[in-house]
Amino acid sequence: MLLVLLLLAGAAYADQAVKLEGTRYTLALPDEMEYDGPGKPGKADFAYVSDSLGLEVLFTSADGSGLVSLSDMIPYLEDDVEQVEPVTVSGVEMLRYRITAHNPEGKAIGYILRDGDKVWQVEFWYTGQKAADLTKTIMESIQ
Repeated sequence: MLLVLLLLAGAAYADQAVKLEGTRYTLALPDEMEYDGPGKPGKADFAYVSDSLGLEVLFTSADGSGLVSLSDMIPYLEDDVEQVEPVTVSGVEMLRYRITAHNPEGKAIGYILRDGDKVWQVEFWYTGQKAADLTKTIMESIQ
């Protein structure tokens, strides 16, 4: 009986791997998150959502072949987002930004990373502090 309980408890904390195509990177998302397919043209490549977690993750890719460094993107982001800064997460250089001020869609934190000529934006829209804290855990799972 104890073994069954341990297996069930382990299943509750299982993760699913999401590959950032065109890069060497994978992120671990909680199993509660469901694939939501591609977005509208010009929007996210795909998304994962969970009402129970209060979290939506949008994944958007772009060609970064003309980009010298991620920091070159900061001036273009500053008009649309807040607190853009270079960060290193689990050894991966990224840009991190926030969207919080007077946005009817809620609050978000986003990360932009590059691998070769591929750039990925991972944007988390969240409804509460617990979901906001989960974004850090997800990004630290990058490998």
